[in-house]
Amino acid sequence: MSYDKKLSGKRILVAEDDILLALLLVDDLTTHGAEVLGPYATCADVLSVLERLEPFDLAVLDVNLLDGPIYPAAERLLDDARSFIFASSVVRGDLPTRFERIPLFSKPLDMQLVFVHLDDWMRQ
Repeated sequence: MSYDKKLSGKRILVAEDDILLALLLVDDLTTHGAEVLGPYATCADVLSVLERLEPFDLAVLDVNLLDGPIYPAAERLLDDARSFIFASSVVRGDLPTRFERIPLFSKPLDMQLVFVHLDDWMRQ
């Protein structure tokens, strides 16, 4: 299945504090046509983007950032009914129960699985 430019016209917020992983993720997303906001290395930076009401279609969030867990931003995304996924080394059982229905992709990321999910998400 080809994902070439499947994300064209989509704006995706990326929160990842590991610069190498962030750059790889941004490269994969832009290669497939997405416009990327970030990468942001702190929850505070993500909250600032949310406060500015910056438009985006989906957020890809690492759970543990430089200033602590992403949970305050994830809570805001849930409250605002915004789409997001977790891309993290945490295990499902370590996430707060409020996030049990949020897709979780384990690191190292299998981008094919991520793109399958994104393809399903875009069809909704």
